[in-house]
Amino acid sequence: MRAIHSLAIIALAGASPCLAANASTAPVTPDASPGAVQLLQYLYDISGKQTLVGQHAAPLVGTTQLGRVYKLTGHYPAIFGQDFGFSAPGTWDGINFRQQLVDEAIRRHDEGFIIVLMWHAVRPIDDEPVEFKDSVQGKLTDGQWRDLVTPGTALNER
Repeated sequence: MRAIHSLAIIALAGASPCLAANASTAPVTPDASPGAVQLLQYLYDISGKQTLVGQHAAPLVGTTQLGRVYKLTGHYPAIFGQDFGFSAPGTWDGINFRQQLVDEAIRRHDEGFIIVLMWHAVRPIDDEPVEFKDSVQGKLTDGQWRDLVTPGTALNER
């Protein structure tokens, strides 16, 4: 694993050894990348001894909070996460920030951060951008569900 010089690792006495309880350190993914295998091994190695702290960044504000965390603690978080967004450009979760997010994730990975990326999937009947409540948390009708899982339908093909 990369040098963890910029990672903030906080030791906790009596932390739960739940990962260490697992006898196998092999990933469940048969052809996991070497990086994934190293990360998993690292997590097993620190299990019950250390806790990793993370920072989730919304697309609109990006990494602005990392400097604040460092100023307050003298350490950067070990885990850096961002959301690919789903909403209108320029809003909190704007889809226009995606390339910036990818570029930032690559930079932070190169600095030694563990990267966590997420995406709030929109309903398959919607086109981005969307509103969270209307689409991400939105419902499909029974008919839409049937179309979604029926091969050959427009919704299934979409």
